[in-house]
Amino acid sequence: MALATIADLSAVLRRTVDEEDTAALAALENASAFVEAYLGQAVELDEDDEVILDGSGTRVLLLPAWPVTEVASVEVDEEALVEGEDFAWSATGELRKLTGLWPATLRSVSVTYSHGYSPVPAAIVGVVASLAARMYDSPIAVKQESIGGYSVTYAGGGATFQAAELLILDRYKRS
Repeated sequence: MALATIADLSAVLRRTVDEEDTAALAALENASAFVEAYLGQAVELDEDDEVILDGSGTRVLLLPAWPVTEVASVEVDEEALVEGEDFAWSATGELRKLTGLWPATLRSVSVTYSHGYSPVPAAIVGVVASLAARMYDSPIAVKQESIGGYSVTYAGGGATFQAAELLILDRYKRS
C-alpha cells in the first residue's frame, strides 16, 4: 500500500491529480517501495507480526523492525516467557533477557510483536509524495526537449532521492 495519497501528490504538484490515474497510483506505490527499501523495513503499523529469530547467546536480541509498539509473546524453544520477569522490550526493538542469556542456537526464539507507524509520519509522507511527483511528471527524467535540430536533456531527478530526502529518511533508519 502506498505511504502517501493522491491528495498528497496533488499538493506537491500544485495541481489536481485524478484519484484513478494509474500512472499517479503507480508512482506512489513505486516511491513507497523505494522508501521502504532504503529504510530496510516496512513503515506502516504491522500488528501481531510473527518472527523466528536466531538466539544471540547474549542478553539482547534485536527485533527486525521498529518502532516496536507491543510484544504479545516470546517463546524460547516453544516455552513461553513472561514479560517483566523473563524479558523486557524497548520501542527501538531491543528484546532484553532479564534472567540468563538468550540461547545461542538458530531459530530458537519466536516473537509475536507489533511495529511500525500509525499514522505514517508526515516527513515520510512528504518524501514519498515528492519522489512520486518526480516519477509522475518525468517518468524518463527528461529535463529539456527541442524539436528543430532535435535535442533532449535528461535530468538527474526522476526516481532518485534528493540529499535532503535522505537526511529526513535517515531519522527513521536503524543505524
